[in-house]
Amino acid sequence: MNRNTSRKEQNNRNRKNQRPDGLLWGDHLYYNHYSPNNAPKIRALVNTTKKALSPYFSYLAEAIKAEEKRGQYEVMWEQIKGKVVIELEPKSNKYRIDRPPPNLIIDYPYEELKEEKNRLFNDTNDSHIITFSKEETVQQGNGFKFKYFENSIPNLDDKLELNGQYIKFHVINHTITSSSKFSFNNSDIIIDDLIENESGWDIIVSQKKLGKVIFIDGAEYRIHSYNAKVFERLNDGNKLLDFEKIGNQYHLQELPKEKVLKSENGDEFFWQQRSSQQDFIIQLKDSDDDDSTKPVSDYFFDDGVEEIYQESNRKIKIRIKHKNSEEKTLVLAAPYKEKIQLNKNEPIRIAVNTTVLKRQRDAIKSLNDSPVDAQKNLIKLFESKDHSRWEPFNQRQIESWYVLTDPNYDGTDAQRSFVQKAVSTPEFAILEGPPGSGKTTAIIELILQLAKDGKRILLSASTHVAIDNVLERIGNYDTDNIIEPLRIGDEGRIADAVEHLQIQKKIEKLKESGMQEALAERFVLDSANLVCGTTMGIQQHPQIKNRDNSLPAAPLYDYLIIDESSKTTFQEFIVPALYAKKWILVGDIKQLSPYIEQSHIVHNFNSLVEDDMQYALKLIFHTLTQYGSRNPYIIEVNAKIIQHIDSYLSAWQTKDDNHYKDVVVCSLTRTSQNLKTISSIQPDKNALLLFGSNLILVEKGHYNDFASYLPKTHIFLNQNNIVDPFLFEQSYLHKKRLLPRYNNIGSERVEQNNPYAASQKFKQVFDEKSWAEEIAWRMIRVYERRMLKKKDSYYEKSYDLLKPFAKDNMVDRLYNMTLPSILESIQVGNGEKHKDSTVITEGFDENILKQRHIILDYQHRMHPDISKFSRDEFYTFSENIALLDGNKTQRDWDYNRYTKRAVWIDTPKSESAKRQDRTHFDEANRIIKEIEQFLGYSATHKHPEEKEWTIAVITYYRPQETLLRKKLCEFCSQPNKISRFYKNGVNILLYTVDKFQGMEADMVFISMVRGKSIGFMDNINRLNVALTRAKYQRVIVGDIEFFRKQNNSEELKRLADTSERLS
Repeated sequence: MNRNTSRKEQNNRNRKNQRPDGLLWGDHLYYNHYSPNNAPKIRALVNTTKKALSPYFSYLAEAIKAEEKRGQYEVMWEQIKGKVVIELEPKSNKYRIDRPPPNLIIDYPYEELKEEKNRLFNDTNDSHIITFSKEETVQQGNGFKFKYFENSIPNLDDKLELNGQYIKFHVINHTITSSSKFSFNNSDIIIDDLIENESGWDIIVSQKKLGKVIFIDGAEYRIHSYNAKVFERLNDGNKLLDFEKIGNQYHLQELPKEKVLKSENGDEFFWQQRSSQQDFIIQLKDSDDDDSTKPVSDYFFDDGVEEIYQESNRKIKIRIKHKNSEEKTLVLAAPYKEKIQLNKNEPIRIAVNTTVLKRQRDAIKSLNDSPVDAQKNLIKLFESKDHSRWEPFNQRQIESWYVLTDPNYDGTDAQRSFVQKAVSTPEFAILEGPPGSGKTTAIIELILQLAKDGKRILLSASTHVAIDNVLERIGNYDTDNIIEPLRIGDEGRIADAVEHLQIQKKIEKLKESGMQEALAERFVLDSANLVCGTTMGIQQHPQIKNRDNSLPAAPLYDYLIIDESSKTTFQEFIVPALYAKKWILVGDIKQLSPYIEQSHIVHNFNSLVEDDMQYALKLIFHTLTQYGSRNPYIIEVNAKIIQHIDSYLSAWQTKDDNHYKDVVVCSLTRTSQNLKTISSIQPDKNALLLFGSNLILVEKGHYNDFASYLPKTHIFLNQNNIVDPFLFEQSYLHKKRLLPRYNNIGSERVEQNNPYAASQKFKQVFDEKSWAEEIAWRMIRVYERRMLKKKDSYYEKSYDLLKPFAKDNMVDRLYNMTLPSILESIQVGNGEKHKDSTVITEGFDENILKQRHIILDYQHRMHPDISKFSRDEFYTFSENIALLDGNKTQRDWDYNRYTKRAVWIDTPKSESAKRQDRTHFDEANRIIKEIEQFLGYSATHKHPEEKEWTIAVITYYRPQETLLRKKLCEFCSQPNKISRFYKNGVNILLYTVDKFQGMEADMVFISMVRGKSIGFMDNINRLNVALTRAKYQRVIVGDIEFFRKQNNSEELKRLADTSERLS
């Protein structure tokens, strides 16, 4: 038989043996370029890749099923109606004219130039020879000038040599005055104002729209429009207008008095009243009962969500015109010639969108099936460390810097070193830094250096704030105008300041000039050298969204930069990673970890662990552990469950800390079983053992055979027939008070010590959550607590007791595969145990990581009082200390209400208040009082940085956020605001701690809420984020004595003990 035929038949047999939703072996042809003509190595690599990627693929397949099973998300809402509605139109338009480089005019007969290979040489500074063709020049008088001169302009006393002859030259600098002639599309432009600055000129014109190029005195100039509608404040004469911006409309309590309104930037606008019924605007209202860190309303603002409906009328889909995720508002568009009609008492819904998960699954499949040459270093992450080779490289030195220009600024050396590593690496570079250490600044420098080298960059992050922050700042340093940015994502999620960079906005602008949509899209994508979007939103990139999955995913960009990569899982990373040749990871594993949908983990557990095993594990947990009720029980189960329980208890016997060493479990069965731990007994001979047992397992179908032997002291959990003699006798003993006192079941006492009531109560507690649900939420909590110094709490212990014992434990595998970020995995590994260690399982080797990795040590955000606790607790290591205070950070002010810049205002929680431990009215009232005091100060004290003051109020729990929102709406007279309030010239922000990562404020109030238990506040990553947001002042508000006395978090205890206490 032909050898190739044999191999093909073997592959076909292998495919038949695989799960239908699993990965197949990759195509050897695509792997051949990794090791040409080395068939054994290629086969090994194909097998290793499939083995490593299959669990991710299967996890995503089950996650998709979980979402499809869910079907929809729903949330309550209310309509927003302003008393009056206006729209704005700029009074004039403002443009920036780039200053072109000076013209070099060569005094040399134009007709004597060669058609090709003219040579120009600067004899004075011995610069390199410039070779050019006649076509690259333009005749100027008796001489010529270059169409585009890429080199530096020579000094006037330099000697230039052209084609072997010394020549004369002169330089003409570009000047524009108010008397210059401006034209666009062959029409003259009237200039209202002209302002010269270092980079060029600003002009204000009456025309509404100009293109990218205008002519001034016959010469061509590039122009850029300012987005005049980017503002926070509007003044009606001397009065500050209170408005709500929803879509393109502004909702006011009364019409403005003046015809022209002015923003804080000095831009002026005409306004026009619109019908308040023109748009149907709703605000989404999340339930406070939802404990998830991602509220349901967030799904309505995901990229790609375009319509809503109600269950009572599923056929009518209502299109979403505009979204504002900050204020949780949706502007709805009515169906054709119809009014929008929504039932006020019914939630709105969206269909579950599995597109993101499917693209993640397809990306993993593409990497497995058909990896192209540029993806070989992604494959190497899963290759055995013994066989993979990560090449050393020389770090390129950068001579000229755009942002990192001050070598004396603390931390600049480390930032520069990172940039030099990143531009030199053959595959990966990693930047870690604590809060306020300049990670974004380093990213901006890196982007500019890469763009200067002609590279194309894909920038991604887990949040829109991080992306827009880079885009807003990079223009200040792009002195060479080398960045052509493009923003991917829905308009409602993008900051106003960068809205004009959104892909659809750019396409629409080109369509208005007459370009067809397909051509406009292609032009926008091809011309952009910096494409930006969140790890989810980037999937709306047309070339990613519309990719033919039957073809390999070819890289479109030279570099992928992932900011906040500590919040990005491998499966999120892999989608944009396929479209780049090199990968730069930026983040801080001491801050928040990735968000994982618990339902996806539950669905995976249900597919991996058989039902009988799940039942056995849950039964053991609820009957035999300290976290259950520890009462004596009798239950009917099948023989397989008995076997699972025996195997589980036997495995625990091999451990030194056997949790079940004093437990007695008996089985009554007619089936012959080889049990190691469970006592399979004859009831007529072992009555005493039965009586003293913790759990009696009766084989299903054989209850009547053993009923007369069962001890009446035990709670029978399969009570179906009330006339059963067992129950009669037990009821008699109960009435005579001869039964033992039963322990609480759940958190409640057994009513009147009634065994029947105990059975019903146990069933209620037992059925409340499935085993998969019980272990899934604990798994996430255990991961959140992984960095604690003390990890032996209820969470770790109960999680350990719920896990099955197996050589290849699927619970551990799911933990290691789904929860760690790509940043954590690539450094220390994800913890998976494999025969062969890989980068993903164990991280880079120390010497390889060192060449690619930089940690920023200095912070420039916080006053030293504020940074101290996090530095001591989270960033002090045996080998180094991070979060050091930069020497040029100015945080001086004379607000003397507090004795230190980091204080704790003690607000004791009463016993009655502790019954609702996720809200605290006294804290909310005190925070409003403190804000009011600061507003008195800010009225007479300007911000040291010549901008508006910003206060942030953050809390851990959504019910407290709701309470604070209600207080702030009233205090600021802004009834429809959700997150961003404004009063007396001060911005007031309200967020949960999780939502506020990546942001900062001058003053931060942290509402601690708890007074009975600490809940998930023991997560030190979340605590670190909360403590490091303030620049000038941090104020913790909460019951300080409770946090000093609690024993569940050493970090919170030390925070309370070391804080400056105020009453």
